[in-house]
Amino acid sequence: MITKIQSNGISIKGLYEGSFRMKCTQDRVEWTQKNLVSYVGPYKDCRKSGKGVETWVPGYMNRKYEGNYVKGRRTGFGKMLYGGGSIREGLWVNGQWVPNQMQATFVDKTGVKYVVDYKNGKKEGAALVTAPDGKKWFEGEMKNDDYWSGTGIERHSNSGDTYTGTWKNGKYFGKGKYEWANGDVFDGKCEGNGKCLGNIYKRGRN
Repeated sequence: MITKIQSNGISIKGLYEGSFRMKCTQDRVEWTQKNLVSYVGPYKDCRKSGKGVETWVPGYMNRKYEGNYVKGRRTGFGKMLYGGGSIREGLWVNGQWVPNQMQATFVDKTGVKYVVDYKNGKKEGAALVTAPDGKKWFEGEMKNDDYWSGTGIERHSNSGDTYTGTWKNGKYFGKGKYEWANGDVFDGKCEGNGKCLGNIYKRGRN
């Protein structure tokens, strides 16, 4: 393994022959471009190919990709970790994250984790949302490319309350049941504007 530093600031560690001409084979290589981005993994036909790791330094793009490459582009299964704590995991095609007809994982900067089915590039189907403390927050289905539209169970880890029913645009909408931790229950219908109509049953009496 020999390291060569080129005039454009790229340093490459790999196999060379002749006058430091890199052998573009399936051998594992390491390169760094102007101390901004680095890659460790296999090369084929002088391009990233196979499972590799690409890292951007903090202050530049501050992210890291671990996954598959085809002809130099992120293609196949992979995971992108962003500096703010977000994660995108799933299918990549030609360098782009394409959650299409498969399950994908996304973690936002607050630590909330979403595992959602995708169809035609949109959130559609089974969904599981986990709070930063690891407890289940929402479990059910999502529709219309919205994390909070669909049917399922919402659990409030702080209060112990639960809601079972439907949502639309992040609000309770349609038939649902809200159960407080003290045993009280609301059973009725919500209109999506904070107004709900139905019955409240107190613990121990109808």
